[in-house]
Amino acid sequence: MARILTRDALLEAVAAERKAGRTIALANGCFDLLHVGHVRYLESAKAEADRLVVAINGDESVRALKGPRRPILPAADR
Repeated sequence: MARILTRDALLEAVAAERKAGRTIALANGCFDLLHVGHVRYLESAKAEADRLVVAINGDESVRALKGPRRPILPAADR
């Protein structure tokens, strides 16, 4: 089940998952335009644990990494 969580809610959810004995994996990226490489990365990360947390770079971070015309999609849409 995919959910968008605040930082505090994420910390609570991760703590509950760990308390239940589940493992957590983290994947991070810009994910500006989703492509097959992203999908493979996310599938591989998910295979490492019971739960996968995906962190999305903020718009300013994407601009710094990719240039002034990026991101194509704002963080809320990614």
